[in-house]
Amino acid sequence: MVCITIMFFLSFRILCVKYLKILLLWHRLVNLLTLSFLFSAVMHMFQSFTEGDLKEVIGILAEKKARQEARQSKRTKRAKKASKPCSLRRVEVTISELGLGYESDETLLFKYCSGSCIASRRSYDLILKKWTRKGISKRERGPCCRPTNYDKISFLDNSNKYKSLQEFSALGCHCV
Repeated sequence: MVCITIMFFLSFRILCVKYLKILLLWHRLVNLLTLSFLFSAVMHMFQSFTEGDLKEVIGILAEKKARQEARQSKRTKRAKKASKPCSLRRVEVTISELGLGYESDETLLFKYCSGSCIASRRSYDLILKKWTRKGISKRERGPCCRPTNYDKISFLDNSNKYKSLQEFSALGCHCV
């Protein structure tokens, strides 16, 4: 009797394992069929679009983007661009491009400070910001990215005259 009981349980266990395998295969098949159906439905939808429909959809999306950008103020756009921390930046320019009235084709590396100083705000700056919103103070003056020390430069202008400029280019930056 014990032997029959053990055989029954082993047979039952084998049947259960086979049943579970069949269920897993069925589940995978249903998932594949569902994905296949969704993929074919999306492909059919795209194929049914005419060129005019696609142009209309693109036009609507472009108008929506333009309205969204128009709602953003210039200050918001500048703030998004200036999200980098205060640091020294470099740009290669000619002396004439500096706009100081000197005519020279000599090229140099101009270093300047740029970036945000949000991490450097103190209680004083936060109070002024709140007062500005309430109308008590006329203008918020938070910390700004400024040079800590400067470099000097000497160059020849287009009439071969030797010129020198003091405090010309930034050497280091800090939030002030």
